[in-house]
Amino acid sequence: MDERPDIVIITIDALRVDALGCYGGRVPHQGLGIDRFADKAILFKNHYAVATSSLMSLYTWYTGIPPHLMPINNLKTATIPINQVDNLGSILDRAGYSMLTTMEERCGNPEMFPLKEGDRNYRQEPVFHLFQDPPFLSYFPGMPEYRLYGIASEAVPYALEWFRQTPSPRFLHLWVTDLHVTHRHPKFRHSAGLTEPKPVAFYANPIIERYYDTVALVDTSISLFLHEIESLSKNLLIILGSDHGEALGERQLAVADAEWFATDDRQYDHGYPEQIENTLIHTPLIVKPPGNTAPRRVSELVSAIDFFSTILEYVQPDLMPKASLLQNWQPWNALWSNEQAKGHEFVLSHTRWLVEPDRSSALITNEGWKLIKHARREPELYFLPEDPSEFNNLWGRVDEGRKLLECLQHIEEDASENIWHQPIWTL
Repeated sequence: MDERPDIVIITIDALRVDALGCYGGRVPHQGLGIDRFADKAILFKNHYAVATSSLMSLYTWYTGIPPHLMPINNLKTATIPINQVDNLGSILDRAGYSMLTTMEERCGNPEMFPLKEGDRNYRQEPVFHLFQDPPFLSYFPGMPEYRLYGIASEAVPYALEWFRQTPSPRFLHLWVTDLHVTHRHPKFRHSAGLTEPKPVAFYANPIIERYYDTVALVDTSISLFLHEIESLSKNLLIILGSDHGEALGERQLAVADAEWFATDDRQYDHGYPEQIENTLIHTPLIVKPPGNTAPRRVSELVSAIDFFSTILEYVQPDLMPKASLLQNWQPWNALWSNEQAKGHEFVLSHTRWLVEPDRSSALITNEGWKLIKHARREPELYFLPEDPSEFNNLWGRVDEGRKLLECLQHIEEDASENIWHQPIWTL
């Protein structure tokens, strides 16, 4: 019997932790399927994304390299040089896996969604050159150049069909983007001939309502997917999470370039240079390992940097000793297989790559301190156990801030020294 498990990754783009009941969500959903899945899985309560950008998160997942160590100088032209970096796609290919991903950047009418970064298509990134194309393509009615790879109701059926028709071992990355784009514009789903979300959330703000309504709609497809996928494989690793969260008006408006949002002087969206509040980087992570691992709630501090090493533990563990010394990986499976195992002492998250001048970064400790270092203004410091909404900036009032800032500056200086001696990653 092949001991290598089938691996299924479910990425719900821009999913906030408070959208799920298993994380104490604030919306009274009537039994989300994701919540039921969490009841029989490992839920990480203190998981942080490595970035507020999908592309930055993607590159770290598939290489195990944190953003501050990537020699990238432009968010719009960055790419992974597959001949220089041993990435997850090539590792899985050598291990005999069949692979499929459903991610697709072009899923909107450019007149409706003025994409500032052009026609970047994640599926055409070199890191995915070994992945199969989706077997069932869906298109916008009347707009055949726009494919609905990433819409949950469209992606789930062909992902399941591919899984049924493909022999083990299989690697499937189901990436759904409904929350990233379709909650923001009231005409999007109608124009695409998609089912509208039913009203389940009641807020005075229609943007917030539509976000949580769309969560419930996406959950319908994900619930079906989880039920079916577990019946199709007896040796299966499932990882469900998000690449980053979403701002829903918690802060005053800082950047006004999201044309589809209401003009209420509040900040929505994600991915701006100084936008790194916890609603964007504290993200869900729910894992169901192969076998009969008992469900648990893990409080240790963990990071998306460990996605890559967790997959390696199942696929090619002999790569771990060499790589872990460089990247400080701590695979998640150690935390559910060993109750004495510890998480990270601190984790990092970023809004831009290190070589970009207009950026912010955050250092979060296992004691609950969060330092935010900005390029153009003074730092911020919060103690999350007492101030989870980050309203009380303690910078300059406690000694802990200076210590954490020195630590973060030292990390970034060392990283900068390292990456300037490498070829820049670019298209």
